[in-house]
Amino acid sequence: MRRNPQIVKLVFSLLLISLLMAIPATVITMSYRNAILSELQTRAAIIAANAEVVISQDIDSYRSLVQVDDYERESYDRDYYEQMNALLKRIQEETKADFIFTEKWIDSQTVAYVFDGTDPEHPDFSPIGQTDAMQAVERDAFIQGVHAVTKLIEDPVWGAYITAYAPIIDPADHTVLGLVGVDFSAESLQSLTKRMNTIVFLSFFALIVLTSVGMVHAMRVIHKASFTDYLTGLASRRYYNRRLHALVHSGAAERHPFCLLMLDVDWFKEINDSRGHAYGDTVLVDIANAIKHNTRATDVCSRYGGDEFVILLPDCTEVQAYRFAERILRAVSELRHKTDSGKNLTVSIGLAVWEPGVGENTMMDRVDEALYRAKAQGKARIVVYEDNSALDTRRHYRNQGE
Repeated sequence: MRRNPQIVKLVFSLLLISLLMAIPATVITMSYRNAILSELQTRAAIIAANAEVVISQDIDSYRSLVQVDDYERESYDRDYYEQMNALLKRIQEETKADFIFTEKWIDSQTVAYVFDGTDPEHPDFSPIGQTDAMQAVERDAFIQGVHAVTKLIEDPVWGAYITAYAPIIDPADHTVLGLVGVDFSAESLQSLTKRMNTIVFLSFFALIVLTSVGMVHAMRVIHKASFTDYLTGLASRRYYNRRLHALVHSGAAERHPFCLLMLDVDWFKEINDSRGHAYGDTVLVDIANAIKHNTRATDVCSRYGGDEFVILLPDCTEVQAYRFAERILRAVSELRHKTDSGKNLTVSIGLAVWEPGVGENTMMDRVDEALYRAKAQGKARIVVYEDNSALDTRRHYRNQGE
């Protein structure tokens, strides 16, 4: 199947525009995502710091709790433990954090959970004493006693998340009793960026659609401008040449021969010089309308240049072409345009019939020769090219009873 080059160009242009627009859309989306990530890190750090302040208000109870080695065998203050879990649970719900917990040091690779704000019935709840692997950021927070926040990291157990740590420091000896941890998961980040991603996508999609519509409209305007004569509305010379070339080389002419008519306005220079170019343009438009009204919809009527017109008549015999030419000749004479010297405005018409093996250049030469002879023989007539000579068809067809 033959591809339309204009459609191919349009599709390629739209793909290119979409690709180019995807770049700023991606940059905006990533910038917004990074901003949200930074905001979540700050929020997590503030929540962790506030939770640490709350826990430190009863540091003695917390110190006693973390000093227990085996929570299953040894006794500890369960009321205090449950009270603090309930408090962290409330903070977790109010701040929309995914997890709030405290942990203590076991060794350089391991921590044990103490408090957990997750519902005890939830599968992600970590009971007191449950151990977990220690991350490098946690280790630094324990050793240095400083606040710390991770980037978005992937954990094989907990998934992707960011965590802020706040050290719980014993004021008596300034030792780190544990860390408060606050988690925000990747799902939290995604939920916060989802709306903006949708807005960015819809905005750029709308921009692409508007650009596409504009391009299609522009291409139609350009296409029409390149194939339409700006003054008369007839086909342009470029479009006529393309149709003539296609007809000659498509093989259709072998089955359905065609004819050409070439018209030239008689006395047009005199009208232009005496009446002005604006009036001359009016004359050309009137003649173009006369041509359109006396030809078929399948015919290609073109302004070939200046005051010269050419008509491609597909699937048309010589006799039929002559009759079209005669109608145009009569219609133009009825326009009643006159020169200052009183001459009626007329046209001279050359007619050429396609023959097998004749190319478009030869056809144009023949119809031009016929037109030349029509002008030379006195204007306002139709001359057909035949056997390397141009004959006055009015006499030719009258003798045949046509």
